[in-house]
Amino acid sequence: MPYIRSIEVNSDNVFPVIDQSPEFIYKATNKFHTVTKMKVIQRELLFHAGDFLDLELIEESERILRKMDLFETVSIKVDTIAEDSVDILVSTIDQWSIIPALVVESGGGLVGIGGSLEEFNFLGKGKGLYFEGYNESDVGISWTIEYTDPQVFGTRLEAYSLVTWGPIAQGIFLGIERPFFSSDTKWSYGIDYKYLDEYIRLFNEGEEISRIDHRKSGIYIDGAYSFGKRYRKKRLRLMYRYVEN
Repeated sequence: MPYIRSIEVNSDNVFPVIDQSPEFIYKATNKFHTVTKMKVIQRELLFHAGDFLDLELIEESERILRKMDLFETVSIKVDTIAEDSVDILVSTIDQWSIIPALVVESGGGLVGIGGSLEEFNFLGKGKGLYFEGYNESDVGISWTIEYTDPQVFGTRLEAYSLVTWGPIAQGIFLGIERPFFSSDTKWSYGIDYKYLDEYIRLFNEGEEISRIDHRKSGIYIDGAYSFGKRYRKKRLRLMYRYVEN
């Protein structure tokens, strides 16, 4: 079985070749987008230089990179150098990662106006940032900020945090987990904390008649073990949940 002699990673911008007009639009797009860092791609690969070649891990690594939603195209090619060694070329092309949105709603004499901005490849590091503001004419302004990190400190840990606040709801949601990131991963575990304090609004014939103050908090801890042959796994999961209402 041949071994992997070297791994080369090429990460291209949204438009690696500009052959359309008007050129300034495509150049501006590339300028305002940070290309995904090489380390982000390398951390998702299930093989390393010096390993014996395993084509199933090559294919699975390609699927993992596609699932990250950072890339327009992903390609992993194996180049046979000699009978006992190969070189691997990993090529990606980024997709545009900044998504603005505007929301305008009306009904029953009420108006809602809001906007959001999402960046799911912040500084080319695969981190996600989300900011939202929404104003309801009969309530006021509510805000939401969310941050996601699929590679905490360059590890296999994934984390998220979300904070929301406004006149009728305040909440915080935090979590960190180590998922089953490949078919050979044996262990998965994580912990989540959730807190929400909200007013449940009661209506009668379109008019608000009362509000119920509802508070809920909880801690969720889980761990799982995977066993069996590759692609024929069985998983055993244990969860502990503590919730206060």
